[in-house]
Amino acid sequence: MSGAENSQVNLVSNAGRALILDDHSYTAVQVCRELAKSGYVVDAFAEPSAPVFVSQYCHQAIYSDPEDSTWIRLLHSVAANNFYEVIYLCSEHLLGKIAQYIQSFGPWKGLLLSEPSSLDTLLSKNSVMRLAGSAGIPVPKTFFPATVKEIVSLGPALGFPLLVKGEGGESSRTIRIVKSQSELIANYRSLMSSPAAPNGVPCLQEFLSGPTYSVGGLFINGEPIRICACRMAIMEPYKAGLMVKGVTERPPELIASALAVFKALRYTGFGDADFVLDRKDGHFKFLEINPEVWANIGLAEYAGVDFHGPYSALARGESVPSDLNFREGVSFYRVTKRVLSTLKRPWLGVNLVRDFLDSSIHTDWDGTDLMPDIHLLMNSVRRRSRALTEP
Repeated sequence: MSGAENSQVNLVSNAGRALILDDHSYTAVQVCRELAKSGYVVDAFAEPSAPVFVSQYCHQAIYSDPEDSTWIRLLHSVAANNFYEVIYLCSEHLLGKIAQYIQSFGPWKGLLLSEPSSLDTLLSKNSVMRLAGSAGIPVPKTFFPATVKEIVSLGPALGFPLLVKGEGGESSRTIRIVKSQSELIANYRSLMSSPAAPNGVPCLQEFLSGPTYSVGGLFINGEPIRICACRMAIMEPYKAGLMVKGVTERPPELIASALAVFKALRYTGFGDADFVLDRKDGHFKFLEINPEVWANIGLAEYAGVDFHGPYSALARGESVPSDLNFREGVSFYRVTKRVLSTLKRPWLGVNLVRDFLDSSIHTDWDGTDLMPDIHLLMNSVRRRSRALTEP
């Protein structure tokens, strides 16, 4: 584990120093750019392959080794010295270890997190689903099998296709769309042994083909400070991954259900609740909470929502009034992710060209900071090459 300074850009700090905690997501790149342009000097703690490290806006790279169990000690030595005004968690994968360490050694200045009891629930997607159901929030039909034997009968009861969802993990890493009984057993066993979902057992959930929605926000003890909601027009992987293109919308039932979930959890910090519109009954069904800075936070700026100012104020212990307004009908897409998605589904190419030519549609493109996008493209090419050459 080591640190390195990025000499590509000389930033003058007006807001202080910020620390991003990540594994290897592109979300950290978006956050790094936004914070740097707001006047922060931004350091990042992530795996060596993280694209944020090649951003010109990343001042210092602090490398974590996922194979070294002492990485949390390094992170604590970095984060607990009161050096950072704000700390942004961009990876749910890190939350469990961070929560344990903070409970033992005390909170870190600049990092807003829920209370320990809420964190225990958040680390179990099954527990969050049960909590949402008990709070009267509509959820898809979901079964929690205890053994592989139970799956044999529960799968047909839900019908195919269905979802197998890991107890832990983030985004599409622990979700499988299953089309047959034979696929069900194999995918269930695969998730049981997957390092991406190390806790608990997977659940089975009905597959709803309606559009997926995201309600992201900043919360204090379950009370919303800022929110931004969107329909995820394009996702990668399809119906089980991150937003590639989104359009801000404000269906009253969606907003009410999302705020009810965060309230039931007494949630603090950045977080995102995902829902799917059930075309059978017209209700929004809760899918999951992502307890981190979510992938489509870049859309919020164009919808007129400032998350960074309120987060900084709350981290200083100040009171911030709630403002839940955001502009509706704002379209946004993530350029490099969109290109990669189109390569997998070429028939979407016409829509990509149409959006590219439409000046009213916003993007995350930063022509002054191309290295993270080149890094992302090259890694994708390497993965595809390995997949083609593997027996």
